Amino acid sequence: MIEKEFSKKQVEEMLSLARQRHDAKHLKIRNAGPLNKAENILDPKQYKAHFTGMIGEFSWAEISNQQVDKRIFSHGDKEDFKDEEVKTVTFVPRTSDEEPELKIPIDEFDKKNHIKKYLLTWTNGSVVDNILSSSNVQPIKAKLLGTISREDFKLKCKKFRYRPGYPLNYIVKASQLDSYEHK
Repeated sequence: MIEKEFSKKQVEEMLSLARQRHDAKHLKIRNAGPLNKAENILDPKQYKAHFTGMIGEFSWAEISNQQVDKRIFSHGDKEDFKDEEVKTVTFVPRTSDEEPELKIPIDEFDKKNHIKKYLLTWTNGSVVDNILSSSNVQPIKAKLLGTISREDFKLKCKKFRYRPGYPLNYIVKASQLDSYEHK
């Protein structure tokens, strides 16, 4: 497992980019959906999904010696990196039976059918929440949990909906992913 630590300056850049990406979305979709826990348009929690995602993208960029695409779209992007998609989780297992999962909404999987590799990263959700709620930017760590090809993902995945009203996803457990050998 490869771990990266980001400086306050890097975290400030990630947070700025996350805010820009979030704010570029139309108001009707910006804070919509069951996963957004923001209470209003001033609540910094509205940036959590984009900020967490940026941490994963910056991690993979450093590990794979690539550049983060810093363009801002008013809609979703085509991919994070050339034929690659990074997903970042903050899940902390409570029991030995639990583990992080790579989840991809089925609609997204079907729409982005050119993606050849998925990467699962982890970062500390408490640190993310603290940065957002206090504006106290601090260093943050991320770990690459594993990678998987689109073909292997499709073979191993299960359909799962976490709660009523949430999207239907394909999921693969972190233990089913390939480890990444840093080259």
